[in-house]
Amino acid sequence: MGAGMIDKQRGVWIYESGREVLQHTAAGQKILQDRWNTAWIDSKGLCCLCEYPVHPFAATLEHKTPKGAGGGKHDDRQANLGISHRAGNASKGSMSLEQYLKIPLDVRIRNCCGGK
Repeated sequence: MGAGMIDKQRGVWIYESGREVLQHTAAGQKILQDRWNTAWIDSKGLCCLCEYPVHPFAATLEHKTPKGAGGGKHDDRQANLGISHRAGNASKGSMSLEQYLKIPLDVRIRNCCGGK
């Protein structure tokens, strides 16, 4: 078996390591929406970066382990996904969630919410 295989019905690349990358197809977008919904329910509406409430229309799907340069670490499995503020997601960049959470909470809140 090669580096990965695609499950065309599901719209996802599944790698031998178990890593999944959703495809930009109708099936892949449906899975993405389902995973967003699950992440939202699991988060109870709280940002995984700053622990403040986030409105669903202002929320984005956060990769806890970053996608990596060129997508080499990109993993769309549910366990790697969380909900965050868009601004916080942008400020986190390519850091892992573990690295980002070492930043003082007041800075993370400012990054996510503009200092609420």
